[in-house]
Amino acid sequence: MRIDAMNMWPAKFQFPFERDISELLAKHNFMTPITTCRIKNNDDHEYHRIVSSILDGLDSLPERPDRSFESLWIPIDVEMERLKVPNVRGGKFKAFVDHLRTAEITNGIRNQLFLFLENAPLQACEYAAIRILEAIDNPGEHSEGYLARVRVAVGTDFAQDFATKYLPRIKGYPADVVAAELRKAGSFIRNVMRGRVMTLGGHNYGTDPYGRLAMFSSVVLPNIRNERFHGNVFSSYRSSVREMKHYASDCFISALAYSLILIVLAYRWPDAVDQAELENTLQSNTERFQILFRQQLGA
Repeated sequence: MRIDAMNMWPAKFQFPFERDISELLAKHNFMTPITTCRIKNNDDHEYHRIVSSILDGLDSLPERPDRSFESLWIPIDVEMERLKVPNVRGGKFKAFVDHLRTAEITNGIRNQLFLFLENAPLQACEYAAIRILEAIDNPGEHSEGYLARVRVAVGTDFAQDFATKYLPRIKGYPADVVAAELRKAGSFIRNVMRGRVMTLGGHNYGTDPYGRLAMFSSVVLPNIRNERFHGNVFSSYRSSVREMKHYASDCFISALAYSLILIVLAYRWPDAVDQAELENTLQSNTERFQILFRQQLGA
């Protein structure tokens, strides 16, 4: 199908999954998987640079939430660099989450962000689980950097406790057994993201909402971006095997990035974003996500 699409270009070639997306949205009378928040004009050049990236991200929807995330991540990463404190453990990722604790935004916005995180689909959580286990099992400079972010986000013992439980269950076993155990590992992280107190290795996890935010903003999102940038992933949107669970995961990542960059606009340019409207937008996106992906969230 990819060859046919290439040879037909610039004529439009619709892959089967693209039809599935259209049918899903039409079924619920939605044009896109997210709703947008209106913003006001501001003369600041940096403000317009961020808005430009947001527009690039929105224009990739609904067909390519993975590409949408790439555009939305750019200004988030720039903001993290702006907030970074030199020689502080956790670097720019921790600085960003710490800033959200005290930023001039309403608690309603924070609460809506945390509520959205509770809807992290299994596919996204399984991705996090696999990368943690791979990093523990294959130590190196890149792995250590990844694990350092995990430790800062969720707790110093989490990665090792996690690997102690799940690594012995996947090494040397048949593929179907490995897949089942990785699903269980992903389910553990999903329960943490839902705010359930989970015990592992005698330690409790899932109690801090900012830690749950950091699991994605500091660990999952930047790792997805790095893998895509270095060409380590294959776009299954250009195939006949894409499943709705993958689309749900990508939409979650894109919507989370969109929420985070809107929050950046709100605390940096308070006159440009009505915080009550932003809170309503975050709530609407959670509700829309639950409607569209009810089946995937129940898996």
